[in-house]
This record gives sequence, structure tokens and C-alpha cells, in this order.
Amino acid sequence: MASFAVAVNNDRSTAEGLFRLAMKNFKQIVDKNLQNEDIVHTKKELIDVLNDKKINGLKGKNIIVTSDPMEEFDDIVMIRFILYNMDCNIALILSAGSHAPQERLNNVKSIFEEFRGAEMNQAMPTQNGGTIIFLPDDDSLILDENNFDLFVNCGPCHPDNLVKIEKALKPNSKVVTVGAPTPNGLINGGMAGINQKSSEVDEKKQNKLNPDWDKSINAMIEKGCTVENLDVNFSRYVLFPNPRYQPDTTYGQLASIPSFFDEAVGSTGMFICSRPPPPFAGRVNFGNSVIVYQLVKDLLENAASNPNYANGLENIQAYSEYAKTQCAGKGDNCGKYGKSEGVDDLPVDVTAAIPLMATALMGGIRKKGDDGKIWANGKQIDKVIPIFKGNNGYFFGSGPDDRGSKMSHGWVEGGVDGPFGTSVKELKYFTPAYDPLAVLKGVKMILNKRVRSNNSNNSNNNLNTPKRQRTSGGGKTKKHIKKSTKRHTKRHTKRHTKRK
Repeated sequence: MASFAVAVNNDRSTAEGLFRLAMKNFKQIVDKNLQNEDIVHTKKELIDVLNDKKINGLKGKNIIVTSDPMEEFDDIVMIRFILYNMDCNIALILSAGSHAPQERLNNVKSIFEEFRGAEMNQAMPTQNGGTIIFLPDDDSLILDENNFDLFVNCGPCHPDNLVKIEKALKPNSKVVTVGAPTPNGLINGGMAGINQKSSEVDEKKQNKLNPDWDKSINAMIEKGCTVENLDVNFSRYVLFPNPRYQPDTTYGQLASIPSFFDEAVGSTGMFICSRPPPPFAGRVNFGNSVIVYQLVKDLLENAASNPNYANGLENIQAYSEYAKTQCAGKGDNCGKYGKSEGVDDLPVDVTAAIPLMATALMGGIRKKGDDGKIWANGKQIDKVIPIFKGNNGYFFGSGPDDRGSKMSHGWVEGGVDGPFGTSVKELKYFTPAYDPLAVLKGVKMILNKRVRSNNSNNSNNNLNTPKRQRTSGGGKTKKHIKKSTKRHTKRHTKRHTKRK
């Protein structure tokens, strides 16, 4: 493979040409977006809340959040550093699905001392004068109708409970979705990402589609709700800092808690080393290239001097050949992606080049086996799967239900405990802060303000400054909220006892 390092070819005829095309395109994309004032301000805002800055201005407001701790670590951070620092009343619905709601609550309790006394269906105080009540995503869920000002969709829920959430929202309330591929950030009844799926799972423990999602979103819109999606072209640029580099903070202490830190390392490494089959990889490869470019920019810019550079080129070449095999007869647009992000479409082997090279530069030697077979549950399966045909035995990824391989980086030698995993643990930043950003977006929607005005030079105390709240959706007094919470708990207890 040495021939790929001989000359600089900015075309697709060599692996080096693919890598340089990727670097040229993603440098422009990333550099432009990192100058966005809203992104710059939100990055500072994230650091502030991770340092336990309180979020004020929402007293008397009621919000619903669906969340699935144990899937990605952003839920855990959102619960402790966003919700626990708010001054409103929060109904936190813990998703069913691959883990039971009680398992998810136990996970939260095991990581944060602040939640050790938390019990399902019992309101507990936040450290800022609000309340949180953990609710299970099952048929026992009860929500008072026309009572909530905001719904943030940080995790999937059962279709029946989505209907309950829709009915629980006040007219003219706010809704924030996460993971919906809507370039303009608005939902118009469009079924989309994983959080908009059902928490019901199939035999492979994959989330089923929620056929009622469109119906519920349209009902929310008809109710006068403002529905917005957290734009991935925004969230990709606001990354979690590695807690190892935040000493003497509550967030920094998470580096010493394996159940949190291992999840963070596993998720981040997966963003880098896992590549989907080319026909379906466009959006994932594009987003991962944006993120990985930020994570290891210096390493990538000096790739040619790295001893693992040739291995990176081998990976790019193998994936390019894999793409040609899988895209044969599927047309010129197979796997291309970019237009929905506001840039020219890029071929799938170009969007894959940066993560593939980064994996090698970070010490990740990709495993090989028989062509067309995948890595699953710690070994290569015996069956040839057509969508993996032409991969020359490279483990670019695994079956969609093999979370173990994903989180342990099972496709690189040594996995999470090898050179690649060690490199991930030392990164200054991890994955995007999707769920914290979604709730912060909802806060700003309620306070009727942008992330930051383009002509504003005041970036201080953005979350802590109380604003005149909008009254179009009505409001309830603190006394009424307490009464409502008490009524909810009493109704649930009575119903739960009866069901037993």
C-alpha cells in the first residue's frame, strides 16, 4: 500500500486522494460552523452547567422529558446537570425497551449520590427549588391533561404514552425533538430518528416504528404547540469535555465512575471506528467526519508523519472497494450525502475517510476475517450476509443488535482496552451533548429567546437571568403545582395497588 503515500492526489483514484478530499471538504465545513456565534456561546453555556450553574426563570412551569439512561451517557449528564439544576417541576419518563424503567433509574442512582433516595412515582426536590418525579414508560403512566409547558423528546416512549404526553401539553406549549433529520429544524409531521420510535422492541431488541408519531406531532401542532428539532448541524459542534480534564468539579468526578466513563469512552470510540455498509452510510459518515475532525484535528493534519498512516490508507482503500461492490447498479447517488446539510453531496468513500484514518492514527488496527461475514458478540459469524459482501473481511462494523461489539470497539485489535481505546480515553472531548442541548433549547423556547442574538456582546449569565414569561399557554401557581404532583402520586399509588 506504499504507493498511496507517494504523491498528493486530490482525486478519488487513490486512498490518499480520498483522504485529502475529505480533509479539504470537512475543514471548510467545520471551520465555518465553529465561527457561528450561537455555537460559540452554547459551548460556553454547556461548560457553565457542567460546573453546576443553576438554571432559573422557569418557576411554576411544568415540563415532560422522556429519557433512556444506559443507552448513551448524554441522558445521565442531562438528568444531573440540567434537570437537577432547574427551578421548575419535571416529569421524567424513563423509557422501556431494551432496559426496564426501573433498571434505568437504578443506573442513575448508582452514579449520582444526589439521586440515591429517588423512587419511581415519588417527587423529589432539585437543588434549585424545583421537583423531579421519575415515571415509568408503561401502562401505569398518568399525566394531568393540559398541565405542561414543554416536552423534550430525549428518549423513545410507548405509543400509548406519546398520546398521553400530547394530551398533557397545554395549548401553545413547546416541544423539542432530538434526532429528526429536518434540515430547517422544524417538524411537520415527519417520522424520523431513533427518539421518535417506540420503546417497544422486536425480537432483536431493536426499537419498533411508532405508527402514531406523525399523528401525535400533528395533534400537538393543531393544539398550537411550537415544535422544533435539535438541529444536528448545531449539536455536532457542541461536544462534551472529557471529565478527566475537568478536575475539582462534580462532572470531573465522573471520570472515576466506570459505569459512566466506560459508557462515554465506548460511545465516543464507536463514533470513530464504526462504519456502516456504504449504501446506508451517507448521513452517519458525514456526521462522524464532522465530529472526528474536531476530536483529533492535529492528528489528522499531521497524518503523513504518523507511523500508522499507511494502515489508515489501507482502511480507506478497502472501504472504497467495498462501496464499489455494494453500490454496483444502484446509481451515482448510492451512499452520497451532503445536500441536506447545505453542502454539495460527497461520495460515501470520501465521507468515510476521516474516521477510517483517525482510527488507524489512534492505534486502531482493524480486524479481518472472511469476506461478507460480520463481527457479532465477540466473533465472526459463519453466515455470509449480502450487505457485507465485498468488505474483504474487514470489520467496519457489526450487526445493528450487537451493542456489545459497538461499546467495546470489537472491530479493532485490543478493543476498548487496547491502543485505540486508550487513545479515546485521553481525548479532550467526547461525543456531542445532544440531550443537554435539547433541554437547554426548550428552556430558551419557554423564555422566548434565541441561543444568542447576533448583535449581542453580553454572553454572561444567559440562563440565570429571569425573563418575562409568555402567558399565551396559561400558567399555574406553585400551590397548584404541588397539589397536582400530590394528586398524581396518589392516583398512581391507588391504581398500582389495584392492579397488583
